[in-house]
Amino acid sequence: MTNRLELNWKLDGFVDEQRYYCSETPIDTQSPPIPKIVLSNTVRSYTDIDIEVGKTYYVCVSSVKNNVEKFSDVLTAVVKNIVTSALLHFNDDLTDESGKFWTARGTAAISSEQSVSGGKSLKLNGGSIATTNNLDFDFADEDFTIEFFVNLGISFSGWGMAIAKRNSGANYSPFLIAVNVSTNSIYFALSTTGSTWDVFDIFNGVLTAGQNHVAFCRSGTKAFGFVRGTKLLDKTISSAPLMTNTNAVTIGANDNGGEAMRGYIDEMKITKGHALYTSNFVPSSSF
Repeated sequence: MTNRLELNWKLDGFVDEQRYYCSETPIDTQSPPIPKIVLSNTVRSYTDIDIEVGKTYYVCVSSVKNNVEKFSDVLTAVVKNIVTSALLHFNDDLTDESGKFWTARGTAAISSEQSVSGGKSLKLNGGSIATTNNLDFDFADEDFTIEFFVNLGISFSGWGMAIAKRNSGANYSPFLIAVNVSTNSIYFALSTTGSTWDVFDIFNGVLTAGQNHVAFCRSGTKAFGFVRGTKLLDKTISSAPLMTNTNAVTIGANDNGGEAMRGYIDEMKITKGHALYTSNFVPSSSF
């Protein structure tokens, strides 16, 4: 995907032209630089693809009428590299649109018994799926989003791993989401040190019968957790990078097969570089 800055604005009344400014140094509207582009008087959006990842830009738009120029507020934009680390629909197989290869372990299989979108989902009844360690899952100190739908339609007791990156329950994981069907509970966890949890928050009785959209995000020094679009977790955390390890990313159990969950997972998406949700929202049925 091309690096871009996408702008939309409103403007009342007629003007002669509009000007788009973009600079790597702060913009003084009393003594503005040369506009990056002059736009027609009818335009209300613009996409700038001449930008670089990692840079900070100062942008604004002005309107000109009868040689009088009026400026919008100057906004600051930091260009991040957003990566889709995983995107699985579980419609017919374990195809990942990010190009990664996932292996089914044990009884994990595609099933038509439950579905949010596409008529099928991943059925977990003691098995799991896994993909090998990859830098796309090394979130470091970047923002991230993990989201999926879970249906706890198969009875089991205790905690089961919806997604984790660790060998066993004795180990820490950079990120982890677990569910408990007997108490309809969920917990979100992450670790920066590998020896303690920065987040380990349990929410009881929040999972309902049927499909539950779950999202776990980091945005700077904040961690957020959602169920069905409602924010449950809102916690200040360290700015330190998340721990790293060489374990596989697993859906449905730990890497060693322990703490297996039973139920259905659908529409799993992992995004590196962007916290998609920081407040309540209405979940989409597909990504």
